[in-house]
Amino acid sequence: MQKILIRHLSGSRANQLDQFPEETAEIIVGREPGVAVQYDPQRDDVVSRQHVKIGRDVRGSCQLTDLESRNGTFLNHQRILGPVRLSHNDVVQLGTGGPEFRFELDPAPAEAKPTRFVSTESTPVAGITREASVAVPVMKSHPVGRATVERILDASFGQVRKQSTRSRQLVLAAAVLVLGVASAFYLRLQRSAEQGRTLAGQEQELLHQMDEQLQQQPDQTKEMRKQITKLGAEMQKSEARTAQNFESISRALAAPGSSQVKPQAAGEQDFQKKLQACWDKFQTNPAEGRKATTSLISEYPNRWEPYGLAGRILRLQNQLGLAKSAYQKALRLAPDDLKPQLVAVLQKIDAGATGTGTTGAVAR
Repeated sequence: MQKILIRHLSGSRANQLDQFPEETAEIIVGREPGVAVQYDPQRDDVVSRQHVKIGRDVRGSCQLTDLESRNGTFLNHQRILGPVRLSHNDVVQLGTGGPEFRFELDPAPAEAKPTRFVSTESTPVAGITREASVAVPVMKSHPVGRATVERILDASFGQVRKQSTRSRQLVLAAAVLVLGVASAFYLRLQRSAEQGRTLAGQEQELLHQMDEQLQQQPDQTKEMRKQITKLGAEMQKSEARTAQNFESISRALAAPGSSQVKPQAAGEQDFQKKLQACWDKFQTNPAEGRKATTSLISEYPNRWEPYGLAGRILRLQNQLGLAKSAYQKALRLAPDDLKPQLVAVLQKIDAGATGTGTTGAVAR
């Protein structure tokens, strides 16, 4: 039984041999895992994942087909553009400078003997001597007449005229096609411009109608303006109430011995002095004030006032995320009568307001 041999000449598989039975339908060569003849994915990077296929044509002969590889396929140093027939000892190269292999058949097919050249002078015919052999008549050349030359020239010029006519027809067809495409593109652009002008006109007409309606209904327009003015006044009142709440909690933190601040230890007055000193230091040197407040929190971790002071300082510096965290810790430790005011501060932070006050330990 005949076998198909793939003898590798170069590349990562040089000096290796792949064998396949003659009845194999197809042999895929490439770097992809699972192909019949696989090259090294790293070393043979010129080879495509599925580079070529060795199969059979309608007559049963082996043929080579390039599988749209990136670097092309060469058969006996000639690039192939379609399926070609494979013969014994053909050399296939996968890409320019890529690995090569030789296609073989085992057993090798019998090679046809070259055609033998027979000389008419030295080969006698059986039964006839050289002297008695029949001489082959030799045709003598005759001069070509003028009519023959004219006929040949007419045929040549006729073929040239046909080719020229065909070329002109192709050029004309191409020109008509280009003109048609350009005309269609121009019409589309013109249609788009017209649609844009129509939409702009519709928008202007709508604005004009709205203006006319407002002019025809002045009472409704005045009522809308009154409602807007009233809403703005209510918002200002709400902001004023919030500011008063912030001012009250600021006074509660700023005044030592206030009725809202209940002593929790024998050193309450000392604590209040330290709290006020942190605030005074922040007003003169913000960095030192923050550092002193951090130390005060470490010294009194269960007092809410240092956290409230830290929240005010951070809020003044527009660090709302850290300020919110400090106020939340102060809220957990503060007395119940101060918690509503701290909640109001947190709501103000959520609304995106920064601290702008200058008195007390918690910013307004």
